[in-house]
Amino acid sequence: MGYDSVGNRTSMSCNMPGSNLGTGDTTYAQDDKNELTSEQSTRNGGISNSFAYDTAFNPTTFRNQTHTFNANNQDTAQTYDGNGNPHLLGAYSLTFDPENRLTQVGSLLTAGYDGDDLRAWKQDNLGNRTYFLGPCELDGSGPVIATNTFGPTGLLSRHTAAGSTFYTFDPQPSVNQRTDSGGNVVNTSLFDAFGQKLSTDSQAAFAVPSAGDSRVSWIVGSSRLEIQSPSTPRCCRFFSRRYFSMSSSDRPSRRSEGSRPARRCEGSSPSSRSSRVSSCRCSLV
Repeated sequence: MGYDSVGNRTSMSCNMPGSNLGTGDTTYAQDDKNELTSEQSTRNGGISNSFAYDTAFNPTTFRNQTHTFNANNQDTAQTYDGNGNPHLLGAYSLTFDPENRLTQVGSLLTAGYDGDDLRAWKQDNLGNRTYFLGPCELDGSGPVIATNTFGPTGLLSRHTAAGSTFYTFDPQPSVNQRTDSGGNVVNTSLFDAFGQKLSTDSQAAFAVPSAGDSRVSWIVGSSRLEIQSPSTPRCCRFFSRRYFSMSSSDRPSRRSEGSRPARRCEGSSPSSRSSRVSSCRCSLV
């Protein structure tokens, strides 16, 4: 990887074993405010994304698409309640508790939180409930169904009755590859600078816990958590207290401090010196 004089990532060369789509070169450009303005890559058959921002740092162009914002720095494609929580995620209505935590997505998902403001459980539209206790996941009747192991750099592995899965991440960090206990590559995925999944070499469902929180859940082909499965909306991810969308217009949770739609959370993109800090791992939400 290459960087400019203030620490912005300017280039990245990748050689991913067993994946032609993930192998290639990527270049990045930033403006004088250290905001990402261009992502060009030979990976995934070619990637060309442009970005532009207004004076309040709102992304008026995001992945080549135009967006407009109101006086409260909210994307006008969405509507919001008095606390800034969005009313919809695509076609699904959203419900929040008095602490601005997402508690319901239409009829598809409900969730509750513990006294530390972390998600304690979730329930799908079939009535299946999962509880989260430290690194463990429990089903509705109590037995542990999965355990997750974390190291100094985050998630290392996930273990279920079917066996263990190990994870590697890209610099953003989104899931790069899954391997089995023998070191064999099971799945390779590719994401852009802001964490949008571009491709995966398998459409099979797999589970990826969040590297930022031990209370984990199931997803399909995505880098982190919720809400993306055959029975739930796509491209919504859960980080401890908040759900985040990888698009700039669908925001399934009220913005957390320092993550208004215009700005990158720490660790989200190669466009900022702070991108080397992996404290939030989200973007434009």
